[in-house]
Amino acid sequence: MKPVRTEPSCAVAAAVIAGCAAVAAKSPAGELVIIISALAAATLAGKAAATAKTAFILVKLSALVFLLQLFSVSTGRTLLSAGPLVITMGGLYAACFLTLRLLAASLPLAAVLSSVRCGELADSLSASCHIPCKYTYAFAASIRFIPMLTSEMAQVVEAQKARGVDFESGGFARKLVKLAPLTLPLLLSALRRTDSQATAAQLRGFELRTGISRFQRTRAGLREAALLTATAAASAVAVLL
Repeated sequence: MKPVRTEPSCAVAAAVIAGCAAVAAKSPAGELVIIISALAAATLAGKAAATAKTAFILVKLSALVFLLQLFSVSTGRTLLSAGPLVITMGGLYAACFLTLRLLAASLPLAAVLSSVRCGELADSLSASCHIPCKYTYAFAASIRFIPMLTSEMAQVVEAQKARGVDFESGGFARKLVKLAPLTLPLLLSALRRTDSQATAAQLRGFELRTGISRFQRTRAGLREAALLTATAAASAVAVLL
């Protein structure tokens, strides 16, 4: 199936609408509607694999929230009791509901930002929303830095492991204490990268850039209107369920 491409700013607007609906939804069924709609839209756009990878990362991040809600809420019928740990029907419902809400609120925007090119997003925001270029490209650059910083953090951790530092032993709090000293070299690397990017932009005359100097000009059409309409309809269904 041929991928369906939409104007980036409209895709971001649809993701924001879906995220707001996920926060306003009052039942797990409504959250599932948002999640399924986001996955369906990603499939039509040809980004199913990237969105599934993003969803898997969000699921891992939501696991701690699930466990906290599962054992902290003690209303309803008791399902399992093992010493101080008690799982109740109310706790299970609250854990599932909050986890689905986090996924539904973050998955649409995360999928859009991970699948849209930073330059296209900056051009689209500047053209459609009339935001100055320096702000849109600063926003796009900050998004592009996230995977770079993640990769550099992994390299720093591997370098420390090669020097004999043990990051695997101990609990979650102890691992955080071991990772804390690594934030300084990561911060210095980020500052150096930011300075080099800013210098390169100035040498290329970025301060002289205007709206008419955009490489691509994107316009919203029937496809974007259909996307926003379908998003609004799915969001209304999610809130009403």
